[in-house]
Amino acid sequence: MLKKILGIPFNVNFWKYFGTGLVALILSTFLLWIFVDLLNLLASVMSVVTSLIIFFLKFVFYNKLRMFNQKRKNFTKYIVVWVVIAAIYAGLMLIFVDTLHFWVVIVNPIVTAFVFLFRYYLYHALGMLTPGRRFL
Repeated sequence: MLKKILGIPFNVNFWKYFGTGLVALILSTFLLWIFVDLLNLLASVMSVVTSLIIFFLKFVFYNKLRMFNQKRKNFTKYIVVWVVIAAIYAGLMLIFVDTLHFWVVIVNPIVTAFVFLFRYYLYHALGMLTPGRRFL
């Protein structure tokens, strides 16, 4: 089904991507909890700091898990994808939450799922992923 939706293979790389994303979500939530709730630091500042920490950790995880093609220089592409995804995410949140006044608790999971899949598509389209064996 994923191949029909995105035109990319549903293989082991997707599960590496999914697992890394799940770990990143848990870690970023934990770090924000410490920074904001326990240390009383500003959420707006610490969300940027946390985002940058997760950005670099995910790149390391992707490479350690051999998800990214080791023969290519992917860091520049990784930065470009991150910027594009951040812009799309912010734009969609601006449209649906700030302009159309939809509830953030409804919009955020939908937008997050969309950019999650679109980011994986971009990794595939830019040739960043290893071939990976078929899963389904």
